[in-house]
This record gives sequence, structure tokens and C-alpha cells, in this order.
Amino acid sequence: MIWNLCIRRPVLTIVIFLVFAIFGGYGYLQMPVQENPDVEFPVISVSVVLAGAAPEIIEQEIIDPLEAEINAIEGLKELVSTAGDGLGQVVAEFELWRDQDLAAQDVRDAVERARRMLPQDAESPIVRKLSIDSQAIMWIALVGDERWDEVRLTEYADNILKPQLETLRGVGQVMVGGARNYAVRIRIDPEKLAARDLVVQDVVDAVQRENVDIPSGRIEGVSREFLIRTRGQFSEAAPFNDLIIAYQDGSPVRLSDVGQAVDDVESDRQIARFSGEPSVGLGIVKQTGANTVALADLVRDRVQELSANFPPGLEYRQAMDASVYIKENIRDLQVTILIAAFLVIFVVLAFLRSGRGTIVVALAIPTSLLIGLAFINVMGFSINVLTMLGLILVIGIVVDDAIVVLERSFYHMENGADAMPAARVGTTEVAFPALANSLSLAAVFIPVAFTGGIVGRFFFEFGLTVAVTVFASTFVALTLTPMLCSRLLRYKKRRSFLFDLSERHLKRFESIYVWILKGAFKRRGLVVVIALMAFGLGVAALMSIPQEFQADEDRSRFMLVFETPEGSTIRETDRFARKIEAELARDPDVSHQFLAVGMGPAGPGQPSRGISFVTLTPRQDRELHQSEVMQKFRGILSSIPDGRAFVLELTPGGVGGSPIEIVLKNPDLVELDQLQDQVMGWMRQKPEWFVGVRTNLELNKPQIDVRIDRERAAEMGVSVTQISNTLRYLLGEVDISKIERMAERYDVITDVLGRGSMSPDFLRSIYVRNSSHQLVSLDSLISYEETVGPSEIHRFNRIRSATISASTPPGVAMGDAVNLLSGYLDQELPPQADYELAGMSQVFEESFYYLTITIIFSIIFIYLVLAAQFESFIYPLTIMTSLPLATVGAFGSLWLMGMNFNVYAFIGLIMLMGLVTKNSILLIDYTNILVARGRKPFDAAQEAARERFRPVLMTACSTILGMMPIAMGFGTGGEARAPLGISIVAGLFTSTALTLIVIPVVYTLYDQLQNFLLGKMGRKA
Repeated sequence: MIWNLCIRRPVLTIVIFLVFAIFGGYGYLQMPVQENPDVEFPVISVSVVLAGAAPEIIEQEIIDPLEAEINAIEGLKELVSTAGDGLGQVVAEFELWRDQDLAAQDVRDAVERARRMLPQDAESPIVRKLSIDSQAIMWIALVGDERWDEVRLTEYADNILKPQLETLRGVGQVMVGGARNYAVRIRIDPEKLAARDLVVQDVVDAVQRENVDIPSGRIEGVSREFLIRTRGQFSEAAPFNDLIIAYQDGSPVRLSDVGQAVDDVESDRQIARFSGEPSVGLGIVKQTGANTVALADLVRDRVQELSANFPPGLEYRQAMDASVYIKENIRDLQVTILIAAFLVIFVVLAFLRSGRGTIVVALAIPTSLLIGLAFINVMGFSINVLTMLGLILVIGIVVDDAIVVLERSFYHMENGADAMPAARVGTTEVAFPALANSLSLAAVFIPVAFTGGIVGRFFFEFGLTVAVTVFASTFVALTLTPMLCSRLLRYKKRRSFLFDLSERHLKRFESIYVWILKGAFKRRGLVVVIALMAFGLGVAALMSIPQEFQADEDRSRFMLVFETPEGSTIRETDRFARKIEAELARDPDVSHQFLAVGMGPAGPGQPSRGISFVTLTPRQDRELHQSEVMQKFRGILSSIPDGRAFVLELTPGGVGGSPIEIVLKNPDLVELDQLQDQVMGWMRQKPEWFVGVRTNLELNKPQIDVRIDRERAAEMGVSVTQISNTLRYLLGEVDISKIERMAERYDVITDVLGRGSMSPDFLRSIYVRNSSHQLVSLDSLISYEETVGPSEIHRFNRIRSATISASTPPGVAMGDAVNLLSGYLDQELPPQADYELAGMSQVFEESFYYLTITIIFSIIFIYLVLAAQFESFIYPLTIMTSLPLATVGAFGSLWLMGMNFNVYAFIGLIMLMGLVTKNSILLIDYTNILVARGRKPFDAAQEAARERFRPVLMTACSTILGMMPIAMGFGTGGEARAPLGISIVAGLFTSTALTLIVIPVVYTLYDQLQNFLLGKMGRKA
């Protein structure tokens, strides 16, 4: 046996574990540090910009062709599309078994097939892979004094700082947020054009004809050649004003005669501010697998270095740094590991009352963890919250086998054996149950690692970390621990006063246990009834516990989404935004804020909408929890007139989301609007369940429907294309040319003079040229009316949809709110309407479904592993009787403490199943040994319980105390993990107390059942 080799070769054993320690320490230093595991979801987005197009046009001309091609791709799960003002976006989510890179390539191929059906004026489609890592981990805000406008800030950020930061190791992308890029605007006056007998197309043709940079070849001589560069392109706005549009009566008509060219910005429909100051943000996106904390430190140092050379008046602010929370979280988890290890060692010392024995057991902790770190490094894992949590949870487990080996070795030394034979015999006696324990735990956590759905992707590293570390602890217990026992353990007949005192108390405790055990064997039926009642109480507690995906964490950041009535200008929305800024600025719990108006996730946004990222003061400097601060601002912001503001949680990826999301589907927009009004009205009548109810479908955007009199236009010699292009060039802010400035290319954009002060009657002042070269007023060719239409059109799986989102007030669990809403929709929706859960609501239901499947498979695997090990189909049932005994503690503790049952508690329940079987295995294995030696089952069960009482009690106490820091919610983010610790601690406590009584009794009952069945089979044979 391997332990015999280790006992004979102590130096070899030490060298082996030193090698493991070196690789484990090296792996720990090399693994990237981040909040969550690297998870790749096959989600691909396609964005297409068609400037000036209405949502209906985007839906017909952009969304339809793209969806038709993408919908045929293999493994497509969901297809979500948005047709907005000038922008169409399609997001394709594939089944998790699809590789993201291959899915992206299939989408690119589909987009290429659809391009021939897209409008010629549409920009090239942009295909992106979406992932958690695509969100910025840090935002740097540039602010300046009166010498710095937004254009200059943008140029400095884009041309100077961005290239410097992109070269840093680990940086995947540097985004420029709130950019106001330079552009030349050609502002045209339609009345002056008509007075000069000109039309808009004349101006466009002149700019495109006269502002060009065409390669002109070269001149070759006998010995030299010259490259010819024709300077036909302007570099600023001023020369455009002298551009000759046409000649009339021998005199030139210049652009300045019919309008003006000005140095301006590409889009004036966006605003960005940092704590009230105009700013431009630099967002740092890390590469997949990069170390978040190390990268943030590197960027911070680099920006500090670059700031020494900033021009006068320019400063920077750190607007957001996700690494701060991650660093605090990981640091507190590391401290938790030390605390848990100290508590476990304290328990071992209290029971063993031997310094040498405590050292033997304590060494199992660092050696097992280092071996685990070495292997998870080889598997490409990272140091994240879940892997660190896995290491914390096994602190109390990794010493269990070492404790059992030590206890048996010491038992034989007490009976007169020397240290080496005692270690050899003791290890041989417990090697089988130690392997059985490890395999039963692996049977629990390996299914966790391969759980389906999104939750399975996140807990993959967690499950394998625990399984690998548990196997490592068994390896340590069967190799290093016997060697140390043979060299370090000493048996002394003379004991200290403290030892004798504690021994008397332990023996008194044992005698009480033996008395209870004897009573239990006299009333075995009552014991079974008590066990069933405990299980029933646990189930009743579970039915009473609210369910949620995850407890609220205090990340010291949240997000505001605000909107003004549809059709509001950027100036009107900015006025509302400044009121929000004022409320945030006067609150002492707010550290700073970054606000943006008119920005979309993949292109131009709506001028009536905005967002604000709010950073709070550190948790220790606030009295209120983040959820309470958010609820406070919900009340404050609801009283601000002229708009609506919604307070949202920030997800780990840095995106704001609502816990409640429901998708209503109906191809008719009017019916869909009526349906969503009905649902939202019902939700708003229940403020105790739902807050911040909003929808993404608005049908009240002011618009002007222009109808062309085709017969009149044909009679006058004017085509529909001429009319449409004239309106587009004047009102659509079209990019018609380029200029080169400081080695950068910028747009030349058509615009109309007087934008911001126009009325619909402006259309009457526009003229077009007919086929006879005469000017024709649009007033005689068109009619128009003011109507309302959708600001955006959303589609879910190719059907028009509306997504209703809401948050829950503090104290309301997501599961209860989702069940209430789903019940209403099932009863009240008309037959032709349909709905689906989306967002976090969908993830919540999917996660609980897959974790339930995982529990079922874990139970099955535990039974099969135990059946194979014990060569019996009956004895595993005896061992697994301990599983329901844990429910009363796990669920009852959550119910008593007012906590919700969430994903972490689910994982705790799964882990609890593996832990409670360990104690049963110790009892049943030794009972079988005694039966094999000739003892009667009744006597063997009682004697095994007495002999295993201390090891079971010691391992349970060490595991419980090792979990206490998690159960107490210690450290940053501890409130989210607390249900896991509490369910394990309380469940292990009740299961241990009941297992020591119930399992010996049930063993005898199963033994009688087995003998009865065998007797029946024998008589039939």
C-alpha cells in the first residue's frame, strides 16, 4: 500500500509534497485574478446604421433581411432585434454547446448573404461577439477648464491617450465614451437656394466634386521619379464657404451665398458629464483571461504617468474601477481562508489536546490547498470568487480524513503499539472509508461542474476546484499523514491537569450519548418517526422560504436610466438630467457620477433618454446598504417633474439590469401596446411587489407622415427619389464627403440652417428641380400630417414584442414576484397573446431547474458509488438515510433567519449531501467490520457508534467552524454567500446530531429487512 511506502521513505514523501507545494504556489501567483470565471456565451450581435431612417424603415430594410438569413443557422436559441432611429441591431443567442467563434463566423456568412438586400446608403454591418469581458473594467474621465471643449477633449483622448493605453498588456480595447468628434457641417438655407435657382442636390454635387483626394500617378525622369499628389481636399470648414456651386449671369454662386460651412461636431445629440463637468471617458476593456486587478493597476499607473505631460487645464478623474470591488472581495476571501483554517486547527487542538497531533492534522490544510491550486492552474482556471469560495468550503473537509487516520493511529498506540505499526494498521483500517468519502463527495460536485445552463458555466470551476481539492486531501491523508504520525506522535501515560479535566468532560458527554443511543434502540419505531418528522419540518420550511437568484450585494455602485417624453430634444432631456445630477450631488452617500444623454450601446441613441453610473462612498462610510440607498433615490427621483428615472442594479459585467423582465409578443403593435398597458397598470397597482415598472415599447414618438402625390409629381417631372433625397440631405445629417486634418479623416455632413427652431411648415420652403430644370416647390407635391409612431420596434424570435421590466423593493424575493406576475399573465392574457420570461427572470428559472436536476443526479451517483464500494444495494440506503436529516437544519435555519433560498443556498444544499454521507460512511463501515468479526448487528451498531463518536464529532465541528466565516457573511460580498454557509452549518449540525442516533438504528432495520428478503428468496429457491 502507498502509505506503507511513505512510512518507510519519509524523505521521499516530503520531497513529493514540496514539489506539489512549489507548483501550487507558482500556479497561485500565475493565475489571473478576476471576479467571475472566464465564461464564453455564444451571443453575437449585428449592428447596421442607416442615418435618418425611421424605425419602420429600419425594420423592413435592415432587420427583416438579416433575420431571414441568421434564423437558419444551426443551434440558434433566441433572436432579439431592435429597430431604432437610424440604427438596426440583431442579437443572436445560440445554444451553449455551440462554439462562439464558429457561431460568429456563421453569422458573418449570413450577413454577407443579406448585404445584397440592404439599402445602398446603409453603413457596413458590424458583427461583434458579446461577452462579459466586453464591458469596461475601468472608466477614466477627462475634464478640462474653459480652454478645453468637448471636441478638443475627444481628440486628445482618441489620438494621444488611447494609443498609449492600447499597448498595455491585457488591454483588449479602449472605448471613447461621450465622444464629440470633429466634423464639418454644411448648413444650407433652402430659401436662399430657391432665390438662386438652386436645389440641395447642387450643393451636394459641388462638395463631392470639388473636395476629393484622387491619386494622380507619378512623373518618371532619367534618374529620378516624382510622386504626384493633387491637393484637392480641404482640411477645415472655411474653404468650403468659397466653394463655387454654380454660375449665374457670369457671376459665381458660392456656398456662403446659400448657407455656411462651420467647424462643428459629428453629432450634437450626445452629452456626457462627470459630476456635472463636461467630460470624455476612456473605457478599458480587458482581453479574455487577463488579470483584472493587475490590468487595472497597470492602467492606473500608466495614466498617472501620462498625466504629468497633460497640457495646461486638462485633468483626469477615475470614474469607475471594477477592480476595487474584486480586490476587496478576493482579499476578504483570502482572509476568510486563514480564519477558517485557524478555527479548524483550534477544534482539532481542543479534541486531541496534543500539539504534535494538531501539527499532523493542520499540515493537511496547506498541502491539500496547494495541490488543488496546482491542478486548477493546469486546467486554466483563475483566482475568482467561486474558486476561492470552493477552497474555503473544503477547509473543514480536508482535515476529516487526516483526523480519522490520526485517531486510529493514536488508538493503537494507546493499546501498546509503536508509532510506525500503529500508523500502518490505523491507516489500513480507515483507507476504505476515506476513499468512499472522497468518491461520494466527488459524486456530488462533479455533477455541479457539469450542470447545464448559464449557472453551470459559472459553477464549472467551483465544482472541479472542490472535487480536486477533496481528492488531494484524501491523497494527503493516506500518504503524508501516516508518515507524520509514525514520526511525530508520542503516547504519554501521564497527562496534564487540563487534559484530565477535558477528558472527564468528553467522557461524560460520551456517556450521555451512549445512554440516549440505548434508549433509541429500545424505541426504534419512535426514532424513525422523529426522523420522518424532521424531514417533514425541513420540507415545510422549504415551501415557506422565498426564492431568488442571488442576494443583494453592496458593490457601492448602481445605475440610473432616465427618459423624457418621446420627441423631447437633447436640450430638454439635459435639463431633466441636471435635476438628477443636483439630487445626486447633494447626497452624502454619493461619491461621484458619470452621466450620458443620447448614447446607445451600439451606435446613436435616443435624445430623450440617458443613463448615469453612480458610485457610492465606501460601505464602511455609509449607514445605509446599497439597496436602501437605491430605494431612497427611487422616492426622490419620482418627484422630479418632466421625466422619469429608474434605479437599477449593476450586474458583474457592468450593465444595468432589472430582476423582473417579461416579453409580450404580438405582431400587431397597437394590440401589443394595449396589452402592455394592461399588464403595466396591474403591476403599478402593486407597489409592494414591483417598483420602477417600464417598457421598451413607446408608440408616442411625434413624427410627420409625408405623402407624395405621385401623379402630380410625375406630371411635373419630379421623381420620388429626388424628393426623398432632398429631405434626407437637408434633415438626415448625411455624410457626403471627407476632409483630412492632422493625419485623421473627418466627415463632411449636410445640415439645415436654423435646426432647433423649425416647425413642420418648414417643408413648404423646400424646392426640387424637375426634368425641365425648373424649380418645383414641395408644397405642391406633398401633403403631411403630424402623427405619433414607435420610437423603437423590438422583435423576439421574429415576432414584434414589448419587454416589461421592473425591480423589487427591499424584502421582496425575485421568485415570489415572478410567480405572482406569471400567475396573472396565465389567467388574464387573451388566447392570441403570448409571453416569455427574459433577462434575470429567465436565468433564475433556468438555474433552479438545472440545479434541481443536478441534485437528483448527485443522489443517484452517491448511491451507485456507495453500492459499488460496499458491494451491496442495501447498505447505501442506510448511509443515505442521513440526507433527509439535514433538511430540517438547512431549510429551517434559512426560514428562521428570514433569508431567501437562492443559487448559493442551492449549492450549499448540494455540498451538504456529500458532507452528511461522510459521517454515515464512518459508522456503517466500522459496523460492517465488527459484524465480520462475529458481532451481532445490534451490538456492532452500538459499539461502532461509541467508537466513532469522537471522530464524527470532531470532523463535524471542524467543518462547521470552517464554514462559520461564510455563514456570518464576512467580508465584501459576504451577504450574497451567507445563505450557503448557513445552510451548510445548520444542516450539518442537525444531520450530525440525528445521524449518530438514527443511522445505527436504521442499520439494524435494514439488516433485518435484508435477512427477511434473503430468507424469502431462499424458501422460493
